[in-house]
Amino acid sequence: MKKSLLTILIVGLLALSAQASVVPMLTLVPSAASGEPGTFAGWGFTITSTPTADWVVLSGSTFQQTGGLPHEFADCTGVTGCTGSNGYVDFLSQGPLVVLGAPPESFSASETFDLGSLMGTGGFQILPTADATTVSGILTVSYDVYSQDPNDQFFDPSSYLFSSKVSAKASLDVPEPSSAGMMLAAVPLLLGTFKRKLFR
Repeated sequence: MKKSLLTILIVGLLALSAQASVVPMLTLVPSAASGEPGTFAGWGFTITSTPTADWVVLSGSTFQQTGGLPHEFADCTGVTGCTGSNGYVDFLSQGPLVVLGAPPESFSASETFDLGSLMGTGGFQILPTADATTVSGILTVSYDVYSQDPNDQFFDPSSYLFSSKVSAKASLDVPEPSSAGMMLAAVPLLLGTFKRKLFR
């Protein structure tokens, strides 16, 4: 009985020690993203893990809005990677596998935001009717830790140790419609006025 309790205690302490030793640092690139109404905008990232004997696998991301106008983004219900009612679409759970760790991996990884290849953390489809605002919030990246490299051809899923999260402040600026866009939108109105005057 005492031996089994001691074993449980040692295993628990080892797990806590492993969690304390793996502390990734997340930097969003840029931390202040921007996008015109009607476009998809989001964040790239750089993430660095403490050098250890374990491997970190990024598993997903979420965004919690803390400021700015609500309802600026399209509903993403039914879209792969949709994380909830605020419209944030996660790329990490569906894009290329990001692994941090000892060689042949690296303890640091970076991705530039790219909608076409699902690179970066994720983002929002800004509504065409969005008002000018700056939406701020907390972007959280989830990760799993393994004692074996997930890219190893003999990878054993039972080498899973634990899951955790790391967060960073983020913002998305939705500017006033560009003057060029406003001029193009006004062209049909101007032509209509011109035609009315011409045929009077």
